[in-house]
Parts: sequence; C-alpha cells; structure tokens
Amino acid sequence: MTPWNLDLTIESNIESKWKQVGDAALASWNLVLAEEAFKKAKDLGSLLLLYTSTGDCNGLESLSKMAQDACPNNIAFTCQLALGNLSKCIDILTSTGRYSEAVLFSKTYKPSLTAELVKQWKAELVKNGKEKIAKSIASPDGNLELFPQWPEYLHAEEHALHNRNVAEGICVN
Repeated sequence: MTPWNLDLTIESNIESKWKQVGDAALASWNLVLAEEAFKKAKDLGSLLLLYTSTGDCNGLESLSKMAQDACPNNIAFTCQLALGNLSKCIDILTSTGRYSEAVLFSKTYKPSLTAELVKQWKAELVKNGKEKIAKSIASPDGNLELFPQWPEYLHAEEHALHNRNVAEGICVN
C-alpha cells in the first residue's frame, strides 16, 4: 500500500477501502495499521482474527462491546470465550433468547449455573405457549437420579476454577 493510496483512503473514508488497507497492512505485518484500518472498516471478523492471534485481551474486550452494539453476537461470544469469561458467554446466549445453547454451554463449562438456566428456559417456553416441551426438560435441581454424575461435575468446575484452568483464556498480557 503506497502512501498515496493511504492518503486517498483517509480522504474518502470508505469502509471497503479501509478493509483493503487493513488486508495490505496485515500482509506486511503492520499490525498497528491493520487494527486501525479494520476498526475504520468496521470489519469485526478481521479484528477478531487479529486479536485472537496476538492474544490482545484489551482488544478482545473492546471488540466484544463493539460486536454486542452492532448485534453480531457470535463475535461477542467468541471474544468472551477467548477471554475465559464463561458467565459472560452465558449472558450473551440468554440475552439473545438462546436458552438451550446456554444450558448446554453451562452444563459443559459452568454446571453451577445450569439449574437456574433450565428454570429460565422453561419459563421462556411457557411464556411462548410451549408448556409441553417445558415439562419434558429435566434439570439437575432435584433430579439427581437423572444426572448421577452431577456432584462430580460441580466438583470438577470448582477444581478447574481454583486452578484457573478454564478462566485463563488466550491472553498474554
């Protein structure tokens, strides 16, 4: 990218031109210019690639906020997952009405939140006239015979958080 092309891009301030500047800067390992160009292009996907590749925690946190404001919740979720913010991942899923995914995610990574999420999911289903489906969903709260290893899952979560295995994320601050 020649300075002349960069000057034209700055003058025109067209998102597609900023995307080209960002791609060219990335190809020449100019990460600072690439970041600035991708921000001006509102290219959240490229920023996600840049921040996860470099382990930029502040960039991921900032990108997550930008993504939530712009509604690409998948990018906000990915940022929070990379940061190790499991509760924020669940918040993103529930705030977008994706209770089934939130329950599955919590069962896998944060079982201590699962029973409450199942209650929220069931309430949402009932609110939408799907009582029969809501009644068919089992919760570990009071149904341990259906979840025989549940105490072990809770212990594993406690152990993982204690050792910071789960919550470290990819950041290299």
